[in-house]
This record gives sequence, C-alpha cells and structure tokens, in this order.
Amino acid sequence: MEVKNRKNPEAFFETKIKLDNFIDGMDFLKALGMTPYLYMNRTREILEYNGLKLFIDDIDLLGLFLEIEYQDTENAIEKVKEFINIIGIEDEKAPLYGDIFKEKIENDISFKEEFETGLNKFLNDLKNRS
Repeated sequence: MEVKNRKNPEAFFETKIKLDNFIDGMDFLKALGMTPYLYMNRTREILEYNGLKLFIDDIDLLGLFLEIEYQDTENAIEKVKEFINIIGIEDEKAPLYGDIFKEKIENDISFKEEFETGLNKFLNDLKNRS
C-alpha cells in the first residue's frame, strides 16, 4: 500500500508498507473509519536509462503516462533534460493521478459514471473474495 502526498509544488512525501494481501489493508483502513474514494487500475513498466528510473504507466480511463525519477544521481536535472530531448516530449509537470481523477470526476459526468462503475465492481469483487 502506497501513499503519496504533495508537500509543495516541487516535493512529495511518499511512504509504503507491505501487506500480506489487499483485503487486510482495506479492512485496516475501514477500521480507521476510512472509505475508498479512488480506484486506479494501472499497468506499470519500469525501465532504467542513464541513472534515471522511467515508469511507463497505462491507467484505465486515463491512458499512458511517463514518470521520470532520479535518486542519488549526479547531474540529475541535466540527465532528465537530455532524455526528454532525445525522445521529444514536452517538459511538463503533470498533476498526481488522484488529482487528475478528481478533476475529471467533478467535470465530466460520463467519466464519473464509468469511474463509479469500475470502483463499485472492484469493491464488490473484494467482498466476494472474503
């Protein structure tokens, strides 16, 4: 289970814990009084290039995204800019996936309906497993 929280426009707080299974994690959060509000079905491919980690995410309802991450890499900003130039993409900071979902749910009724259908199916599937 992973949590990502924006501290400011340039930095995030990230933490994760290992769960034996997803249902135990959901039960734990429910015991704390939390309810699910976001369902994200993502396929992720992780690649490395010149000290950078590249995350290619295919997210149901949203499409494809590329996340570039660096840690303990010399000249990290220069390496990111070089990579962006090589593959020819815009140097653009995108909002977090949760923020994208929230904006689309609030402003697009058909997206909201499709999202809620997926969330309810996911939650029902979880109930049927336990």
